[in-house]
Amino acid sequence: YILTVTDTSGCTATASVLLNLKSSDFFIPNAFTPFNEDGINDFFLPNTGNGILVESMQIFDRWGSLLWTKDDLLPNDPTEGWDGSSGDKDVLPGTYVYRLSIRLSDGELVVRTGDVTILD
Repeated sequence: YILTVTDTSGCTATASVLLNLKSSDFFIPNAFTPFNEDGINDFFLPNTGNGILVESMQIFDRWGSLLWTKDDLLPNDPTEGWDGSSGDKDVLPGTYVYRLSIRLSDGELVVRTGDVTILD
């Protein structure tokens, strides 16, 4: 972007800034339905573009207790994601916190945190 300003005396000043944008090409859903037995939307996993890897994913309850963790998830394989369980038991419908470490195609590691809701 280039901005040029001229004052009432006719004096001008110019400033510029260059923005380098890159595509992160991943989407993190905010809800899923693992317990309704319809076979649709049963796992929580980010959808990623080519060359983007989920290096680790952790799921926590509202008190910060770790419920589920997995490293090196296969891209876009829904069975690699969280199925709404902790140990051998299903968690209750509600909101949970995630932490994702995602390796972008250029090698940059990004960490995303947020919440995901399990719907009935």
